[in-house]
Amino acid sequence: MGLTISESQANYSANTNNAYDLGPEGSNTNYDNAYPFTSPVGSFAANGYGLYDMAGNMNEWCWDWYASPNVAGSPYLGGADPRGPLTEIIYYRVTRGGGWSSEGAGLRCAFPNAFPPNVIANGIIGFRCVKGL
Repeated sequence: MGLTISESQANYSANTNNAYDLGPEGSNTNYDNAYPFTSPVGSFAANGYGLYDMAGNMNEWCWDWYASPNVAGSPYLGGADPRGPLTEIIYYRVTRGGGWSSEGAGLRCAFPNAFPPNVIANGIIGFRCVKGL
């Protein structure tokens, strides 16, 4: 994507109050006629790695557990890869990529959204099948 985002690049909910969001404002009008407002795979150009739909459309489950920066004693703070066991401190799994209902900021790969692991795939959360090379 780069420094800006628009409806021609991803299926998301634009907020043009953010300077980097070129909109148009609101949900992607190409896909807002039936819930869930998802787009078919390959609706947008591939990224620099040749991967499609890595931003927008569906939040994708990650292996990582989420630890809020204000959770004292978390073993996953300070850069560790948080794939460890569920504890009473860490009880959310990370999703990335943002979805059709996310604003542009939520589509950044560095933006971790998080949900309890008992939330099943639904109209905003899914997973990506991966094939090794």
